Amino acid sequence: MVGRVAVVTGGSRGIGFAVAVRFLREGVHVAVLDIRDEGGEHLAAVGHKSGARFLHVMTDVASYRQVREAGDKVREEFGRLNIWVNNAGWDRITPFLSTAPPDWEKVVGINLMGTVHGTRVALEGMLDGKDGGAIVNVASDAGRVGSSGEAGLLVQFGDVQALADAMTELALDRERAARMGAAARRRVERVFSW
Repeated sequence: MVGRVAVVTGGSRGIGFAVAVRFLREGVHVAVLDIRDEGGEHLAAVGHKSGARFLHVMTDVASYRQVREAGDKVREEFGRLNIWVNNAGWDRITPFLSTAPPDWEKVVGINLMGTVHGTRVALEGMLDGKDGGAIVNVASDAGRVGSSGEAGLLVQFGDVQALADAMTELALDRERAARMGAAARRRVERVFSW
């Protein structure tokens, strides 16, 4: 893993932050794409200890243009792209009949379209290179088993799983296939098993 380059969306806190820390400790250069810049000093310090570089790119993953520009910046800064973790997410626990269109637009924009945007940019970058790569889509098990008050979240997690399945089929058709993974049906701790 040493010397590889990883992107973690939503890596300023929570699960994404933990993933970024783990990569940096393993000597992986990390770019965090997030609308927040929390945790950047800590991530840079962790990277410094292992000799890995850290980059924060202010990015709203709901915007394809911003994700594409961030992907270009990562490749410009590090020279390649090996791992992309679609982790950014948003939710508001609200009974279905109490939700409003802006709630759905936000959850679909970040959780679903953010994953679509990241997958597109990552796959193009990985297939252009010689190393292949890995794309990991982090999603809640709630998309499979259901959860009261999270209808928007549940719908998009099912879509994320379907996207991962479709991209796996695409990758299998390519000589330098990117390894695709979806954490939707796994426990979070399995994200860290290589």
